[in-house]
Amino acid sequence: MTLNRNVRNAFAENEQIALNPANLIPGIEPSPDRLLLGRLFAYLDTQFYRLGANHLLIPVNRNHPEQCDRACRDHREDDFDDIVVDEDGDYATIQLNEEDGDDDRLIGSQTQTLRLSERDGTMRTETNGGSLPNFYPNDRFLSKPSLFDVTTPPFTFSFDSIVLTRPDSLQQQYLHARQTYRSFDDLERQNLHYNLAYAFSSIRKTWILERMLEHLRNIDMDYFNGVNQQLFEMKIEKNLMQL
Repeated sequence: MTLNRNVRNAFAENEQIALNPANLIPGIEPSPDRLLLGRLFAYLDTQFYRLGANHLLIPVNRNHPEQCDRACRDHREDDFDDIVVDEDGDYATIQLNEEDGDDDRLIGSQTQTLRLSERDGTMRTETNGGSLPNFYPNDRFLSKPSLFDVTTPPFTFSFDSIVLTRPDSLQQQYLHARQTYRSFDDLERQNLHYNLAYAFSSIRKTWILERMLEHLRNIDMDYFNGVNQQLFEMKIEKNLMQL
């Protein structure tokens, strides 16, 4: 936020502003003050009531500039040949398919543009991200998350028997899925392996299948091996049917 002038319109620039203590950058944590922790939830609700579901699109609250939305509006998905980032990660360059050659066009600076990943909700009244993906990693580059060296806060929030902490490792992120899988009996696991393999068998892109199997490997090796074996058997059966 840069304060460099007085407001020109009190309603547009003061009354419509939506400040929220929950909007913290990575590495900055709220204190354990209970009044503050309650306001982390309450402020957003009051802004929905006071300003509406689209309050983040009001000029005083939205990010500027918005080159990425402009690129989505100006070009169809099949116009995109490649989207790359320079070595420093500062600029996003889009290469367009054109008859007279590839046209490298600067569409935005990561240091200036915030690429929102919200899709299909009441807050999306502009281009809704066009046809580009809103998840990462993807094969179209956009929505790449920023990397921060985030340190663990020196305290945890505790409410009697409830303690809220962040996962310390990749394995902890799969803890609930692992516990659920290991609670199944043999028949339930076999059914799960078959059903997932049947769904995975229709995946055409190899890298998507590999990524899904990697999630299963992180959950439990038996999970990974079971689905992988079912995929192998389905592939053999399909080849035999084609003979």
